[in-house]
Amino acid sequence: QDVDQVTLIPVIKNISFDNSKGSIIKSKYVSYQVEIQDITAKNSVVNIGTITEPVISNITLNNIHLEDFIDTQENLGLFQDTTATLNSMYMRNVSANLQFNGSEATLKNFSCVNNSIPDYFGGCLQLSNTVITMENSTFINNTAKVGGAIYTEKMKPITLNGSFSGNSAIMYGKDIGSDAVNYKIVVTQSLSNESNPIYYDYKMNYTVFENGTKLWRFLDASPAMLNVSSIYIVLSDEYSQDVVYDL
Repeated sequence: QDVDQVTLIPVIKNISFDNSKGSIIKSKYVSYQVEIQDITAKNSVVNIGTITEPVISNITLNNIHLEDFIDTQENLGLFQDTTATLNSMYMRNVSANLQFNGSEATLKNFSCVNNSIPDYFGGCLQLSNTVITMENSTFINNTAKVGGAIYTEKMKPITLNGSFSGNSAIMYGKDIGSDAVNYKIVVTQSLSNESNPIYYDYKMNYTVFENGTKLWRFLDASPAMLNVSSIYIVLSDEYSQDVVYDL
């Protein structure tokens, strides 16, 4: 169902996908309160919802069961500026995550199992500037590029209130990870002991290009950095996890 510039108060329920592709709701510039319930999907590719730039947005997902999707997709659902409540949602091997941007999300009896998206951030949830509450949630054996179960950005660290087991990340954050927020330069000088590098807490910034590439700039310099045998940058995320990039 595609909608534009209207007010919706629908209830969407009792839909089953099997060996098929489809989406539940896509909307933009909409004021609505919608409930989606009793949805099952297996051996399919399904998008639960894509909601962008809403006027007023409230969505409730009840009793959603998704498993064994046949292809990777950008996301399983994208909710922007939305108040969302997820009750009894089960995701297994769906090769996509749920994304919340500028939203408030409450998860109750939420399960995400065996979800692998190694080229994306957040194996189950990708959160940006979102307030999230989790009750009785389970994240088991999920994999992503960063944040095996959850990835956060532009928000304060969240508390992992749930069961996390067997999750992994290609880069860092086996259970949860965020964008890098702290930076440290590590230098090994040629005249010093290689096993005792010097740490310089220089301020840095970077420019992000359209293709996602980051150009790093040193804002300070030191004569001690002119004679070095190695240099690298340590990036720490919101959860005090480090990633090292060699230069």
